[in-house]
Parts: sequence; structure tokens; C-alpha cells
Amino acid sequence: MIMKRLPSIETDVVQLEVGECDCGYHFTVDATFLEQVGDFIMSCPSCEKLINTTIIFNEVNDEAQ
Repeated sequence: MIMKRLPSIETDVVQLEVGECDCGYHFTVDATFLEQVGDFIMSCPSCEKLINTTIIFNEVNDEAQ
């Protein structure tokens, strides 16, 4: 299994980018945070594998530039 991006969630209030770790854990990141702060590396709360948001959410960051 490969970490992947899932469809975004967007409402009038928030836009969340959704990702899936290799272990199946789903996580969200605020799209505005990615646009303003940029990419980051986090540890999966389930399996502790490092998740690099650059690889998963690169399209979001490309649009901001």
C-alpha cells in the first residue's frame, strides 16, 4: 500500500485535504495551513511512520505558487 491523497472536503467554512497512511489511517490537513505555512513531516498517530505532506499534497502547494 502507498500513502495517497483522497478527495478534499470543502464547505463554506473549511477546506481540508485528506490523506491515507500506508497503515490505512486517514488524516486531514487544513488547506489554508498548507498554502500559508507549507509542507511538513508528521508521524502517523497509528503506526508512527513518517508522513511527508510534500509527496501527498503537492498539487495544493503548486496551486498556491
